[in-house]
Amino acid sequence: MADMLQVNRALTVLNLADNHIGGHYIKQDDVEGSSFKVGDAVRWNGMAGTISKEKESDGKIFVHFQQGIQAIAQALKVNRALKSANLGMNNIGDEGAIAISAALESNNMLTETDLTARQGSVKIGPAGAQAIAKMLAVNRALNSVDLRFNQIPGEGKQQLRDAVKGKNTSLQM
Repeated sequence: MADMLQVNRALTVLNLADNHIGGHYIKQDDVEGSSFKVGDAVRWNGMAGTISKEKESDGKIFVHFQQGIQAIAQALKVNRALKSANLGMNNIGDEGAIAISAALESNNMLTETDLTARQGSVKIGPAGAQAIAKMLAVNRALNSVDLRFNQIPGEGKQQLRDAVKGKNTSLQM
């Protein structure tokens, strides 16, 4: 998918919402690792990931993967056709937000993006909000950014508001 996006010249709307790009719950027994604590590196189906949440009562752990979101970010950096990208509910977290923001600093075609989170998921926090604010300060194309349901603290929200001040950009938080 990400390879196709890099050369795409026709697709203008991308909706990858709710595809577990950033990670998902997996039975601990199906994951390879020496320990299973938050922050530990593990492997699942050949992919490297990091445990983001302790084991639930059903025996599942949340494993955060960055390969998918990093590949999408690289594609967004060079894509010149997309106008809208919905990446919401994909557990991208701060790392994903930082990668996407870096890519969008030089993308002058994308006009709207959705990075909403869902309850019980990995959310964008202070570091991700800071990266998004930095990107919004230089990006001249985005006019709609949806960040609802993330864990952006008051200071991060203010940085985001300051970044779009004087611009015709809708910011949902």
